Amino acid sequence: MADPPSGRVAFLFTDLEGSTAYWERRPESMPAVYQRHDAILRAAILAQSGRVYKIIGDAFQAAFPQAAGAVLAAVSAQRSLLTEPWPITPAPRVRMALHVCEATPQSDGDYRTPGLNRLGRLLSAADGGQILASDALANDLFPQLPDSVRLADLGEHRFRDLSAQRVFQVLAPGIPGERARLRGLAPHRDNLPQELTAFVGRAAELAHIQALLRDPAVRILTLHGPGGIGKTRLAVAAAAAQVERFPDGAWFVPLAALTDPGLVPEAVAQVFGMRAAIDRSTLEAVAEHLAERAALLVLDNFEQVLEAGACVATLAAACRRLTVLVTSRTPLGIRGERVFPVPPLALPQQARRFSQTDMSQLTANDAVRLFTDRANLVRPGFALDAENIDAIAAICRRQDGLPLAIELAAARTRLLRPGQLLARLDQRLPLLTGGPRDAPVRQQTLRAAIDWSYDLLDSSEQNLFTRLAVFRGGAAFEAIETICLDPGAPAPGFPDLLERVESLARQSLLVLDEGSLLPRVRFLDTIREYAQERLAQSGVQDALVIRHATYFLDLAERAHAGLAGAEQADWLDALASEHDNLRAALDTLVARGAGSDAVRLAGALWQFWWIRGHVTEGRERLRSVLAQADQAATPPAMLARALDGAGALAEAQGDVAHAALCHEEALALWQRAGDPIGQARSRENLGLIALHDRGNVSAAREHFAGALTLYEQQHDQPGMVAALKNLGDAALSEEQFPDAAALYERALGIARALGRTREIAAIVMSLGALAFFQAEAARAARLYEESLISWRELGDLPGTALALGNLGEALHHLGDFSRAEPLYTECLELSQQVGDQQGIAFAVSHLAQVLRQRGEHTQAIPLFIQGARISQKIGDEARLAETLEGLAGAVVDAGAGPDAARLLGLAKAIRQRSASPRLAVHQPGYERD
Repeated sequence: MADPPSGRVAFLFTDLEGSTAYWERRPESMPAVYQRHDAILRAAILAQSGRVYKIIGDAFQAAFPQAAGAVLAAVSAQRSLLTEPWPITPAPRVRMALHVCEATPQSDGDYRTPGLNRLGRLLSAADGGQILASDALANDLFPQLPDSVRLADLGEHRFRDLSAQRVFQVLAPGIPGERARLRGLAPHRDNLPQELTAFVGRAAELAHIQALLRDPAVRILTLHGPGGIGKTRLAVAAAAAQVERFPDGAWFVPLAALTDPGLVPEAVAQVFGMRAAIDRSTLEAVAEHLAERAALLVLDNFEQVLEAGACVATLAAACRRLTVLVTSRTPLGIRGERVFPVPPLALPQQARRFSQTDMSQLTANDAVRLFTDRANLVRPGFALDAENIDAIAAICRRQDGLPLAIELAAARTRLLRPGQLLARLDQRLPLLTGGPRDAPVRQQTLRAAIDWSYDLLDSSEQNLFTRLAVFRGGAAFEAIETICLDPGAPAPGFPDLLERVESLARQSLLVLDEGSLLPRVRFLDTIREYAQERLAQSGVQDALVIRHATYFLDLAERAHAGLAGAEQADWLDALASEHDNLRAALDTLVARGAGSDAVRLAGALWQFWWIRGHVTEGRERLRSVLAQADQAATPPAMLARALDGAGALAEAQGDVAHAALCHEEALALWQRAGDPIGQARSRENLGLIALHDRGNVSAAREHFAGALTLYEQQHDQPGMVAALKNLGDAALSEEQFPDAAALYERALGIARALGRTREIAAIVMSLGALAFFQAEAARAARLYEESLISWRELGDLPGTALALGNLGEALHHLGDFSRAEPLYTECLELSQQVGDQQGIAFAVSHLAQVLRQRGEHTQAIPLFIQGARISQKIGDEARLAETLEGLAGAVVDAGAGPDAARLLGLAKAIRQRSASPRLAVHQPGYERD
């Protein structure tokens, strides 16, 4: 047998839709169905040189050396599956998903890489009979599509815990056609959770809340009630029902994992894809972003961060079209807040025996409907009847109409009939009204319900339930296996541990988030609190907390190394999924005085914080750990890496003096550690400050050249790529075009050989700028377009915005206004999302140019003025002069010649003062004006 594929590997994941229901309805036919299903898939995969490396139940995972082979295998398998004469109806349907990423097989033949998390999520979005493909696979496949196969672009979609990405559907004769909307994926303009269970009842409450959301006088609405009352489900249902009223979307911000009120603005900013602002607080940046947007903001579990109530008031005051919907156990107590107390579900009436007339009324009762619906999930076919109605009504009353308590009880109908269930509750409930005796009755009832469910678990399930409380924000299977199992204990193996997780999920004690390569689980907030109490009493909490911190420190350091490779986007997504656990690990290390490890963890995370926009949090975390670290006991290299991160984040926020200080201190530490690669990186950072922030090209070139020498001495090719590209930028800034071209081409050759997508995108964009500056606008447009494709694939918003603006400018220069305008518009939208003031100024002034050249000078003038104000505010004098020149032209068009002359004089003075000559490519247009 050939070796498993390695390097750039194409993967196919499959899943038989609804297999559990088939087993419940036709268990006698399923062995034959599985036999044909497996044979068809194996044959199709083998025919295209694929390798089946894992089967979990009916789900196949296969690896291929070529993307085209994976596509042909999927198409062939679907055709055979769809035409097979199955012995059951409806005919089984298999969903499939395809992706390409860098991967190396493990010793057991399995693959473990963050790229497969994305594929798992993609599979969960497919319908039976459908084949979905990632943008990475589409890029690898194009333009060599197999005959009769085409890819339909389904647009950009947001995955849970992952960055948004473009999704494609594989279409071919004999398989289902294109879907307009994907299962479980929210369009990019909202992110409301896709619930796995039906929303039952609450018609009156839902109508009342919707009426309040429609009332323009209600700007802040808080759904208030105890844990388990159903606030989150009600808020999400209300938001989903009203989403069409909000042109700018409905946005869900989960706060359950936060304990620091200061992180609330950043949590909101992250939902909108915003990076930290340079010249203002994150709250001010969010307020500016939402100032004119008609949006609904859903803030869930606010009781954790009540001190941030002032932030909500600030947003409501600053954003006149914004509505805020809050769920909290405690009202916020701020001006303008409208509080809606969420009641329990209406209880069925008390009766000794229910008549047939009563049956129809009870069928409509919300508490009874919820019990029946959830019971049907674990016992298909479960229904209300004359035999069980009395017990079900009594159970719902016993649970005080609390949805969570009712769901916990209903989960037990898998093994117990309602009458047996009621008898167990009657025996146990008086003994289990735990917690303070003065607690509200409903709180005691809920605790009793959780206690009762916990007591019915076997010892291994109880052990796992308790230990899962160590995680914050959920956990992936690998982390559960590593942290929750005692070292040296016999490993239970994949199926056994997975069965325990699934058992807890079936009993409503865990939420199993589908769509990952391995299962990811999380607690509902109320149940997590209970599990934390159990963990505190277990005697193993300290050991688990230490294992948790150790595991996530290791993950962060592996990700830090991975960010330098071709799988950068996947590692960023992996860190984003675990950000709450990483925060908890850092808190643990700080609290336990493990200063060196805290510096290691913060130093490993700084690139993630920077790229994904957690700049303010990252700066504070790094400041704190560096201040607390024992400098003498911490290895110099660890301190230097953290200082480099602190410098990069400081520069991102415009704090250039502090950034330079950090990088200089880091350089000294790298020298003390004898680490030439570290020295080279610090010199590059100092060079970037000299070039972009201080305009000192000579100093920048000296730093870049010194870094290049160090990289070459150490044969560090990725470092050489960065240094060569930076030297090219320095040459370009002084219009040394041949030198810039040679440096870019050398950097590009190395980057292509290494498969470094991000660096390739950056260098190609610089080559586009070089072509544009040399008046080769058509060639520049081709290069910018190539770069734009790569930025989009990486999910890099700043790079995408820059490429959009540059491509728009090249097309604009070629006279193609109709294509340039939407590019400028998208550039403006993305620049606003990431808080890039330079990008906003660029896009606004160029949109003004388009309007002016269409003869709409009265509309152009306000945009020119806005662009000039932003450029002046951020100190971009070259952009300011260019914008003033454009404004002068629009003023001439409007018949105000003297004003235009004054504007041109001001622009000339700015260019002379700042040594910012007009680019040769812009001179002909200036002279025409």
